[in-house]
Amino acid sequence: MRTQSFSRSVRGLLAVACLASAASVAAAQAAKPAAAGGGEKAVRQRVEEYWKARSTMNLQNVQPYYEPDFRNKYSPDVFARDFRRLNRFAPEFMGVESVAIDGKKATVKVKLRTRPDVLQGQELVSVVEEVWLDVDGGWYRQSEALLPNL
Repeated sequence: MRTQSFSRSVRGLLAVACLASAASVAAAQAAKPAAAGGGEKAVRQRVEEYWKARSTMNLQNVQPYYEPDFRNKYSPDVFARDFRRLNRFAPEFMGVESVAIDGKKATVKVKLRTRPDVLQGQELVSVVEEVWLDVDGGWYRQSEALLPNL
């Protein structure tokens, strides 16, 4: 009886370990950039992936989309702590308005919707400009300023 219970426990632990491993592989795949050589289509795809991850409000999942130097400076945990302001107004991604590629830099206009408390929940739709960089064959979002532009 003890052997069967022990065996069942070991199988359960192995199942949990396999699921955890699969989840971490899936997270790594999600952050893997589209090939930079794909032009505008690759940039649009990467921006959409970033905003899909951002919509979860889990900043640790968003950090891998940033350029390598920025990721080296801010681990996922530190990024999630120090950049909480990115979730302040819970922006809802409405789409990519335009993409302009100039060499290894893409300027992307993104349409967002928010409902800030300061406007008593009134909907605010805006178009913001993001910079994405081609680094080693993949598109990465340019680093965030630690403090917002005031």
